[in-house]
Formats: sequence, C-alpha cells, structure tokens
Amino acid sequence: MTQRTIRSRVISMFVATIIAAVTYSAGAQVLEEIIVTAQKREQNVQDVGIAISAFSSAQLKELRVTESTDVAFMSAGVFVSGSSAGQTREFTIRGVTQNDFADFAENPNATYVDEGYIGFRQGNVFAAFDLERVEILKGPQGTLFGRNATGGAVAYHTKKPTEESEGFLDLTYGRENTFNAEGAISGSLSDRVRARLSGMYKRHDPILNNVYPLDAIDNPAGPGSPPWFGSATSDADDVWNDNQWALRGQLEFDLTDNVQFLVSGFAGRAKISTSPNQHIATTGVRIDSDGDGALDDTINSIFAADDPLGCEVINGDTGGCLPINLTDGEFFPGPPLYGRSDAVRPVVGGDFWGHIDPDGDGFDISSDMTSDDFNRNETEGVTAKITWDISEDMTLTSVSHYMHFLMRESIDVEGSPVAQGAISRDTTADNFAQELRLNGQFGRVDYVAGLYYLWMETNDRNAFDFSEGGPLTTALTPFLLSFFNPFGVAPYQPGGDRYPGAVASNNIVDLKTNSYSIFGQMDVELTDQFELVLGARVVFEDKDYDFVNEFYGNLDDFRVEFDKRVPIVTEFAPYSDSTSETMWTGKAQLNFRPNDDWLLYFGVNRGVKAGSFNGPVNAGQARLADEQFPYDSEVLLAYEGGFKATLFGGSTRLNASAYYYDYSDYQAFLFIGASGAIFNNDATYKGVELELLSSPVDNFTIMFNASYIDAEVENLAVAPNVERDVDPAFTPDVQLSGLARYEWPDSLAGGTVALQAEFDYAAHRYQNIRNFDAQRMPSYVMGDVRAHWTSVDERWEFSAFVENVADERAMFTGFDLSTLCGCTTVGYYKPRWWGIRARYNYF
Repeated sequence: MTQRTIRSRVISMFVATIIAAVTYSAGAQVLEEIIVTAQKREQNVQDVGIAISAFSSAQLKELRVTESTDVAFMSAGVFVSGSSAGQTREFTIRGVTQNDFADFAENPNATYVDEGYIGFRQGNVFAAFDLERVEILKGPQGTLFGRNATGGAVAYHTKKPTEESEGFLDLTYGRENTFNAEGAISGSLSDRVRARLSGMYKRHDPILNNVYPLDAIDNPAGPGSPPWFGSATSDADDVWNDNQWALRGQLEFDLTDNVQFLVSGFAGRAKISTSPNQHIATTGVRIDSDGDGALDDTINSIFAADDPLGCEVINGDTGGCLPINLTDGEFFPGPPLYGRSDAVRPVVGGDFWGHIDPDGDGFDISSDMTSDDFNRNETEGVTAKITWDISEDMTLTSVSHYMHFLMRESIDVEGSPVAQGAISRDTTADNFAQELRLNGQFGRVDYVAGLYYLWMETNDRNAFDFSEGGPLTTALTPFLLSFFNPFGVAPYQPGGDRYPGAVASNNIVDLKTNSYSIFGQMDVELTDQFELVLGARVVFEDKDYDFVNEFYGNLDDFRVEFDKRVPIVTEFAPYSDSTSETMWTGKAQLNFRPNDDWLLYFGVNRGVKAGSFNGPVNAGQARLADEQFPYDSEVLLAYEGGFKATLFGGSTRLNASAYYYDYSDYQAFLFIGASGAIFNNDATYKGVELELLSSPVDNFTIMFNASYIDAEVENLAVAPNVERDVDPAFTPDVQLSGLARYEWPDSLAGGTVALQAEFDYAAHRYQNIRNFDAQRMPSYVMGDVRAHWTSVDERWEFSAFVENVADERAMFTGFDLSTLCGCTTVGYYKPRWWGIRARYNYF
C-alpha cells in the first residue's frame, strides 16, 4: 500500500467520522460564541458575511499556538510562505502571497495587532502570547483595512486589563531542551485605572548538526591555489535554534464615564542562528530562447539525482551536458565561472563541486559559514486607543500606533562546505499609523466612516559577499570589476592594501511611504431578512525611493560593511524615483437571513495593493533597466458567495464559501539566479472552502477544514521569449485539517482529563513562481496528539504533547540556485516534537 493511499484512507476515515458524528445530535453541547470586530464593531462571527477563521483564547491554548503564523494550519485556504529557511514567514490567503524577500516589500495580506498595522515584512513573525482571539479575514478587506489587504487581513487581539485581579504562569519543557515561559498579571490600580503586564520567553537548542568540513572541496586549479573552503570563516556552528523574549504592558483609564484611554507598550528580541538552510543538488536546463546563438536561457531545473549524465547544466535541445561559463542569461557573459570548462560534475548527483548533503533531508549538514547566535530581530512600539461613546448610537475611536524594527541576518548562500558566498542583511524600519473613525447606527443602518494616515520608512542594507578564496571570488570578481569600472578606479588587487582578497556587492535601499485614506461602509437592513452592504475607500499614496549598489572590500562574510572606506566601484548607476498614486477599493454585498441560524451572502470586492520598487541583490546579474525598478499596483476584483449555518441547537457551525478572483497587474515575484524582481501579470483564481466545528455530544468537539483552489498567473516570462501559465508560489491546490477532542470531567482527582488529536494536509506547491520541476515541494500530512488535565478549581493545568507524530520531513521554503551552485537550498518544518507543560491560573 503506497503512502498516498494510506494518507487518502486516513483522511477519508476522518471525514466519515465527522459526518457520522454531526448527524447525531442527542445530548449536543452548545458551542462557545466568538465575538469578532471584522467590520470595526463587535459582532458574532456567524453574523458577519465574510469568510472568517476565528480562534478564541481557549482554542489558541488547546492548539498550542506559540508563533504568529501557527493559526494558518487550522484555517481553510490559509497557508504560510517564507524565506531564510522559515526564519521569515508571511501568510498566504487563498493563494494571495508575496514571497519577495526584500525587507521593504509589503505583504498583500495585512497584519494587525490591537488594530496597529505591521508594515515591515519580518514584523509578521512574532511570539503569540496572552491573546484574547485571532481573526483571519479572507478575501479583499481594503475598505476597512487598507490598501494592502488584497488577499485578506489577520487581526490579533491581546487580552486587556481587567477589573478583578487575575494572572497565570505557563511553563513548557521539551525536545532539544525546549523551555517556554509565558505569564501575565492583571487587575485594578484604582477605581478608574486598570493594568496588565504579560511576557514570554522561548528557547531551544539547535536542530541541525553541522559536520563541516565533511565534503569540503579543494580548488581544482591545483596545488598552491587558494582553497575553496574554510577561508571564509572559522565558524561552523550547529543551527536552527530559538532564543527570544517579549513583553507587553497595558494601562486602561476611564477618563470619564464615556471616554476610555488604553495605551500599550511592547518590545521583543530574538537572537538566533543563521538561517538553517539544507542543501539539495539540482541541475538547470538551458536553451537558446532569445535567438542570440547561445544556449543561455534557463527553462527548467531538475534534481541532480535524476540526471544520469551528471551534467553541470543540461542542453534542453539535445539533453547533452553544458559547462557553466557565465553565459546562461542569468549572469553576465564572461569566462568559465569556476576556472574550468568541463560539462560534467565531479560526482554524479552532486552539486558543481560534488557535494551531496550528508544525510539527505536528515539533520546533518556541512556548511562552512554558520553561527548559532548571529541573526537578530528587534521590535518595540506603542499603541494608544481612545474610545468616546458620544451616545448610545455613536462612538468615536482614535487609534495611534508606532513600531520600530531592526533585523540583522546572514545566510550561507549555497549551504555547503564551499566558500562560495553569503547574503547579509542589516535593516531598520519604522512605521506610524493614525486612524480616526466614527461608528454608529440610525434607523436600519449601521455605519462606519473614518480617516487614516500611514507613514513608513525602511532603510535596507544588504550584501552578496564573495568569500575570500572562494570560486566566485577567484573567477568572477576580477572579471566583474574590470567589466564595471566607469569611474576609472584602481584595478582589483586581491590581498592588496586597498582591497582584501574578497569583495561584497552591497545595496543601499531607502523607501519612504506616506499614505492617506478616507473610508466608509454602511450596512442597510432592507427588510427583516435582506441586508445591503456598501463600502469604499480612497487612498492617496506617495513614495520616495533610492537605490545604490557598490562593491566594497569584504572583511566579514557575516556583516553588511558600509563604513568610511571608499568603495572599489559603484557598480550600477544609482536609481532614485518618487511616485504618487490614487487608489480605491470598494465593496457591494447582499446578505440574506432566512432565519436566525442561517446567513447567505454574495458580494463583489475590489482590492488593491500599492505599487512599489524592486531592489535586487546583485550576484553577477545585469542591472535592471530603469523602467523595471518600479512596478504597478495590483488590482483584484473578487466575486464571492457563501453561507454560515448554526445547526442542531447551536452545537454545530458549518460555513462554506466559493470565490472567483480576477487579477489585473498581479505582482509576480520572479526569482532568477540569486536574486529577483517583481513584474506585473494578470491572473485568475477560483476556489471553495469549508469549515466545520461541532460538539455533537457533551464533552466531544470536532473541527474539519477543507479548501480547493485553481489559481493561474498568466503569461509569465520564465525565460526570454518563453511564457507560461503558472501556479502562484506557496499555493497548494488542496488543504485539509481537522481536530477531535474528548473531555472526561470529574475524573482524575476530580478534575477534567482531555485527549486531542489533529492533522494538517497540504498538497504539493512550488517555492518559485517559475514552477520548475526542482521547485516543486511535495505534499505532506502532519499530525499531533495531546493529553491534558485541569484541576476541579481550574487553577492547575498539566499536559503532554507530541507534534508531527510521524516525523514528516515537510518542506517549508526553498531557493533554486541551480545555475549558481548546482543546488537548491531548502528549509523544513520542525521534526517530531514532544513536550510537557504546566500552568497555574490565578483569579
């Protein structure tokens, strides 16, 4: 019996069990009501005509949500994309994603914490602690959530200060010496002042064991030539650890009987290893697609293990072998890249130098440049909210939000023992947002109207470091420096006083954004059963952009080096530009309520994601033309219908939706060589989703989610004169997830015992929008089990869990570098993970 057959039968049995359970409602238990603010006012989630995955505080605890993106895996149609082997993550909602790894790029799915917008891409990754609920809104949400909510919005709501004293301490220990601590304390400071302080700390030891210098390769030029390994750094640490903390303090004031002021300050720090990339040998396939007479255009990549000839690069016309010689169209034309012109690799199934990962997708790697504590993420900020109840039917709300981010990162580009190169990043970002909105009701109309201002500034410093003695430095750098020498600087002198024996191609990228919006929405009750929803938002946005690329002497592969030293050469002509654009979003929807238990809806939404600029990392690739630096805003016209049903006396919720997306100028991130850029293409998506939550009998809860999507980005130029219709990256066409939980109250020591099992399935998907064979990530099924005990007074809780029970090696991220190193670097989800947990609740 094949693994696919086993998975199909397990999923089928799970679905059959759910259907049988739901049809039996004797002794059913009423589900907990979840209140959301998806329309900027409090409503039962079943009363909102939007596809929403909402999780209460209790559900988040039962699912052991500890990271911001954990909620995706129990949400229909929601997935996670990322880079840096998963250290950077962002949401994919119904195939709407942006896997551009530039730090100044914004996600098309807006993320909010306590109504404060997170504009920095890396800001989407944070510890999830002391949360009241999480809402995932699917489909364009631009009317109420702004211009970068094309795919949807994710809103995190933290627990607020309480009148009564309460608190908790939650401790977890597990595999790799995991230690997690989370706690909070809350209560009144006076009759009109309340406070809450919460925090967390997380750490675990490295998962990947670095066995460097295993498979280190000498320079084939012969004795006396510089080594191709070991000279870049003496560090070769184990990687994939965790070490982070976060704090949040809140004060809430009753300024008058009708005016409340809530202020929240927060900070977080992460100090972790360099990116935990793992290595797979891959091979590019090239043809002459632009008619220049050279076989220099990459149209596919395959796994080197599937190439019996052991080619450096495959001739797509004849299937024969070609050497890598800087003429593959993704790098500058020039001499043989690695000092040799042979077309066959040293080891069949290996990369350009014959390296094969020591144990495949296991936990051993051989990487010459790693550190267990170099990468940094720092966040701090403040949110202030004033709520004025002008009358019973009118409320004025002001939300002010400021955040500061800092990120430092280093990546061994090819993740191998060869000192080829590194990517380094050093980025700061700041954003301030101010929203002023008026909510109210008159007659049969509920309305919200407001003004919004957003300022963001990102200063991105990144570098492609050519390691001293490495193959790129030996063969490529002198050529590049002679090719680009417009200012007549002294020639390249490896090891000389002016230049060390290695160089770094450094980018300076600055982007400033000022965005102004006016918005409004009204829900008109036409009859007792029909409701019309109309909304619109107008956005005025200005951007100022500066880009400079320079070559510096590389003194440290880990760091981006900008100092008072004169650069060797300004390689690319600097680029600066300013843009101003006016955008609009809109919504028209009809809701129908045949009775209190059913809601049916159909609507049209127009979403928009602002245009911006490219800032490609240079690793020997041609400069973008001036007209390729800016890209246009994308527009999504979404048609959606669905229903929400509350069944069997409130014991079951069944929600379903179907949608059709018509994209204009979809922002497609095209990763080529060792960098990438965004280009505009049209696209069409269509899909369906189902979410079921039921408690068919007392103490038994089941959850099942399913989604299917058929998404197509049209006429993508995967190579010169080669256009294909492709799948968007990180978009599995089928996703399934489910949970079953049973509780035995009044059992062990008078307390409640609970057993829980859950699973998550995702079909294959691509880590690159070019959809090459080696970019296809296989499907996976992962399952978790948990046992939990709560004391009779609910003060004490103890639990044990095993996550990813079958130890599935599920691929998370990847970068296809087939024409740079003959390899692809990938990241995986965590392996089997066990832990025990204890919690004390004070109230």
